[in-house]
Amino acid sequence: KYTFWRRFRDEIRYGIRFCRLARRQCPDVVVSANTPLVAAFVIQLYLLGRRVPVVFWQQDIYSMAMRQHLERRAGTIGSFIGAVFQQAEKFLVRTSDWVVVISDDFMGTLRNWRVDESRVSVIEGEVRVQYGAFDEFLTPGDQVSTNPHLGYIPVAEEIAWSQNLDQHLALLEEFKKLGDAIDEAI
Repeated sequence: KYTFWRRFRDEIRYGIRFCRLARRQCPDVVVSANTPLVAAFVIQLYLLGRRVPVVFWQQDIYSMAMRQHLERRAGTIGSFIGAVFQQAEKFLVRTSDWVVVISDDFMGTLRNWRVDESRVSVIEGEVRVQYGAFDEFLTPGDQVSTNPHLGYIPVAEEIAWSQNLDQHLALLEEFKKLGDAIDEAI
């Protein structure tokens, strides 16, 4: 097990190593997923400076659990340090070009953090939607509305705000091909 300070130092090093790699590779976009929070913060600062778009894939709101843990271990000082981590995670989602969450349950927190919901996608596994006579399983990418005044919105329209729309659409197409290849292999 790491001590808090050793882990903090190692996450900074992780972020710096990534930045060095990014400087050499010159990515068009970065998808950040399961990146330790401190490392993600270092990386985000670098990418913002280089104007590299970031897709932040949020598996969990780690800073909330960190804050509770630190408060239990160190009282008021731990709570303060945890609040700093919450501000860092809030910065990550607010400055990312796109945020992907794994559940609609995240939306309340993201609203409180004033994240532009038009830049947030929820990608869950298969979900069953039942409404009146409607009963269907939806897979990621499917959309349905129980309101007759709302309809399907293609992804291209959802991300039309981006200056790099063509690049993002090409990347989405590559993700689709990769997903198809994975489905074939399974």
